Amino acid sequence: MSLSGSVVVTKELAQLPALPNTDITPQAAATLEQRIAVAVQQIDSVDDLLEWQRRAEALSVYLKDKEAAPYLWGAQRRIEARVGEVLGPGREAMLRGKKDPSLTTEGLNKDERSDFRQIADLVHRGLLRYDDDAEDSPWRSSRRALLLGEGNGMAVHYASDTPEWYTPPEIIERVVATLGAIDLDPCSNTGTPNVPAKRHFTEADDGLAHPWTGRVYMNPPYGDAIGRWVTKLRDEFTAGRTKAAVALVPARTDTAWFAALRDCTLCLIRGRLRFSASQAGAPFPSVAAYFGTDASRFAQSFSDVGDIWRRV
Repeated sequence: MSLSGSVVVTKELAQLPALPNTDITPQAAATLEQRIAVAVQQIDSVDDLLEWQRRAEALSVYLKDKEAAPYLWGAQRRIEARVGEVLGPGREAMLRGKKDPSLTTEGLNKDERSDFRQIADLVHRGLLRYDDDAEDSPWRSSRRALLLGEGNGMAVHYASDTPEWYTPPEIIERVVATLGAIDLDPCSNTGTPNVPAKRHFTEADDGLAHPWTGRVYMNPPYGDAIGRWVTKLRDEFTAGRTKAAVALVPARTDTAWFAALRDCTLCLIRGRLRFSASQAGAPFPSVAAYFGTDASRFAQSFSDVGDIWRRV
């Protein structure tokens, strides 16, 4: 649905005052931010979304009442998150091929597209909610502050292209100690691999579409698709193609996908992991799950970072 074709979106977003009329109160800006949070979810045109993002950005700079600025920052971040959702992996490929006229995105460079997709990943992982209107909401910060997690604990493993969010070296060391070597990383970052595996599947390779053979280390995307990755690892191990494996995932014991790990040996990692250069710990606990026949070796390798558990 395009901006011009949506009565709801036009009604809500058209309340953004035109420059140089920048006399908007904090209360009005807060209301507008929340209306935008609802309205943008009905838009699937990147160009239309960017029109409003840039208008909100300009307003936040020239506001007479600077106390209203954070709410317009929130409006920008919510719009950017929606852009990131629209620019998923499949549509990103369409953008490069210029096969979809709704994705012309004039003026949106590669870094901006990466930023917007990272913010969308935070939404997909439940770390940000469109309906969050708390006074200290992380939405109400600069784009860089949000992505770096300055003061909000959000900076954690949400961009496969960003080295700061790679698996911490101390976890990789323990995986290698457990498995002896890593034959396959099916969820590898692009560029120079962070995991010292013999083979790597990047996002472009679509690791879910291939068999996983040998010794596997999996640190999957933490969005809505995580269940497919965990189920894939379990099925590959059950089929005998994966000989042994370690998976690093959020300790979300209330989810359906976590049940696929119920027969694994688990390390409930103490505290919150810091993904590489992140200054803040992850906003969720983590667990390492072992598939294999040498649970004692896994326990020996991981016991210093967390308690080892088996289902009885």
